[in-house]
Order: sequence, then structure tokens, then C-alpha cells
Amino acid sequence: MRRIVAFLLLSVVAVFAASGHSDYRYGNRSSEIDPGNRPATLGLGKRLQESDVNTENLLKLLEGETQGRIDEDGDLFITNGTYKGYIFVYPNQKLVKLSATWGGTQDVDESLAIETANQFNIDKILTQASFLRRDNGDGVMRLTYQFIYDGGVNPVFLNKTLEWFWTLCSDYSDVINEKGLFNSSLSGHNKTGDGFNEGYAEGGAGGIGDGLAGLFGGGSATKAKGNIKTPSGDDVKMGAGGGSRSAADIMKVVRQRTPGLRHIYNKFLKIKPGFQGKVTLKFTIAPGGEIISISIASSTTGYGEFDGEIKNAVSRWTFSKVKSGNTTVTIPFTFSED
Repeated sequence: MRRIVAFLLLSVVAVFAASGHSDYRYGNRSSEIDPGNRPATLGLGKRLQESDVNTENLLKLLEGETQGRIDEDGDLFITNGTYKGYIFVYPNQKLVKLSATWGGTQDVDESLAIETANQFNIDKILTQASFLRRDNGDGVMRLTYQFIYDGGVNPVFLNKTLEWFWTLCSDYSDVINEKGLFNSSLSGHNKTGDGFNEGYAEGGAGGIGDGLAGLFGGGSATKAKGNIKTPSGDDVKMGAGGGSRSAADIMKVVRQRTPGLRHIYNKFLKIKPGFQGKVTLKFTIAPGGEIISISIASSTTGYGEFDGEIKNAVSRWTFSKVKSGNTTVTIPFTFSED
């Protein structure tokens, strides 16, 4: 197993010089993909053969929350409805790369951006968080994950990889927003020539962390220490006078954003190993989707500083717009150490 892992890591390092294009803006909700326009299922059996790996065929393998389209350059634009990115294929290196970027402004603290990327890279493999500047001077934070497709692509592997990539995008978004690096209201996406070697933050080639180890046969990923239970629909308590906002709308955001709280728990576990518990938050969502008030209804962690940081992170969540009426909800978040 160690030899297999070493081969994978060396293969990734060997192709870091490959170049690609992507642009991704934080917190952007996409309306560009028509769910009813999804291509027909690819009729190539369980595995996409190596010679058939291209963006058009990868598009046909997409399932679940990930939708996509081929852009004018032949690259595969992807979105899960909240986050946007690109899939690039490099046939000469037998490499598939997922990429997403945040920001796109010259007014950014470069030292803080590099420090943030390096911190995010800790205890991860096969993924890299980075800061770079484009030719026009704009600074962006980028997250990439890549894998070698020697032998072809398994559809289950591809879609599980995308699930974890979206989770990492949520984690990285929360970190970027927490540090105040960019205005989270930035929108739109424009692809630019930002190759692997342009302006990377100094630091480790990070990784996807827990979850993908089993897809490599087990043990090849480093699992994060802390776990967080994503609240179910039964856990979410709707207050009276909920306006026109539905429980389904709230749960969609809760499911997408809850994994992004894990990095906060892991940070505090380093300070106080072994602590765990439940933080229950009560907050009110305005018709425009922003949280206008939030409080800690109860907590069993015994760690006020941690509870406060969880509350601050959730206070930045945004929901879809509704016609009228504030909505008050009470939601528990349960944290436990492995």
C-alpha cells in the first residue's frame, strides 16, 4: 500500500507543471445549467476507458448534485448550485484536474492569503490550496484536486471525488471569508490563463483528507481528527410565522455548509484535545437570505470561545431569496472527536 501511495504522490508531483484555466468566485449561485438538459447516460459500461477520457465523456458521467457544460474552449464547467469550478483533462499526462478560484481583486493582503492557503494545506494530500496573482495584478485563492487516470475513470470514483471537492470548497470558502480576504459578494466567473507555476503559495501540496482513502483501497489519505454531524430535517425547528421560506430551502444550505464548520473544530481540538458536544443556534433569516440575528440557544461543549466562533461562521451563511417574511430556526450542531 505504501508503494501505491508513493506512486500516486510522485505522479501528481511530476505533472504539477501542467497548465490550466479557471476562475471561480466565492459564494456564487449558478443559474447557467438547465437540469433538464443533462446529456444522455454514457453507454461505455462501468469504467470510462483511458482512450475515451475527455471533457465531453466526463460530462456524461456526472451524477447527483454536480451539473456541467462544455465551454467554448472545450473545458468542462461544473457547479453544484452553490459553488463553481472547472474540470480539465491533460491527455499527455493522463491527468484530470478539478479547479476553483476565489477573489479576483488587487486589494488583498498577500501575506495573509499565503498564510491562509498554507494553513489549509496542513494534513492533506493530493489537493493544493494556493494564492496567485494574474497578469493584471488581481489576486485569487485557488483550490485544485487532481488524479491520474491511467487505466480509465470509474464513474463512482469521479462523482465521489466531486462530492468531496464541493465539501472542500465549502471549507475553503469559510476560511477565506473568516480571514476577510475578499468581499464575499463578488460574483461571476471568467476563465484566465493561470497555470500551475504562477504565484503559488509556499507550502505543502495539500489533499482531500478524509473520505477518499477508501477509493484508493484504504489508508492513503490523512483523516481529520474532528467530526461534525450534519443536522437532519427533524433536527431543524421552525419558529412561528416562518413567512414563505420552506424547510427544504433551509436544509439545502445546512447540508452544504455544515461540513465547512469542521475546520473550526479541528483548530480548537489542537488547543483543547478531547472536547466535544452540541452547539444549538437560533437565528433569523430575512427574505433576502441574510441572517439578521443569531444567538447560542444552548451548548454542551463547555468551550465558550469555540461556541462563539461557530456562531460567527454560521452568521455569514446566506439562503435563497423569498417573497416575504422573516424565518426563525433553531438548529443543533454536534461535534465529536475520532
